[in-house]
Amino acid sequence: MDKNFKKHFEKSLDEDPYLMMLVLRTTYLENGYSPPELLMGRKLRTNLPMTKKSLIPKIPEAEDIRRKELKYGVNQKNYYDKHHRVKDLQELEPGQVVWITDQRSYGRIKAKQAAPRSYLVETPVGIIRPNRFHLPPSSGQLEYDQDDTTKELPDFPRDSSPVSLSDDMPGTPILYRSSPTPPSTFSALRSPEQFYGTRSGWTVRPPDRLDL
Repeated sequence: MDKNFKKHFEKSLDEDPYLMMLVLRTTYLENGYSPPELLMGRKLRTNLPMTKKSLIPKIPEAEDIRRKELKYGVNQKNYYDKHHRVKDLQELEPGQVVWITDQRSYGRIKAKQAAPRSYLVETPVGIIRPNRFHLPPSSGQLEYDQDDTTKELPDFPRDSSPVSLSDDMPGTPILYRSSPTPPSTFSALRSPEQFYGTRSGWTVRPPDRLDL
């Protein structure tokens, strides 16, 4: 409204500003009524020729105005959706793993809310309520699903022998040097859990590097 008023005010600098405001206020809206008709139930007399019959007070029908305003809002929504190519996203099921775009982490759908496009998502840090737009489906694995505490580490044989730093100095502490593990052993120790998947479903396998 302020932008519209400033635009008309700049055009009428050499004229009566109150006449400009009168013309602006008597302009019909999308529902077919002017602001004075909605406020006072009658039209305002302007410098344009008008019949006496048109100046008779008449209160607009509230249901008619409400129906026209609702139709105008629906048309505006359809034009906006058509311009931006809006489409309905697929609904998510409880227990489905999704990728949370704003937090850049995985989560699991817990429940769907009554509000449109709203879900309760369980994350490693708690439960959040994001919009469906920020929850693309993913095939990743949650961090708290990978229970590393129950995994048993393999026992590796270690051949340790005492080594003295100096044979000439008495009282020198003794260190234990373990035999180096061959590079092939490191490659054999890699487990499938170290492979991780991407959002598109690809499996990433880190390369085997030579450790001398």
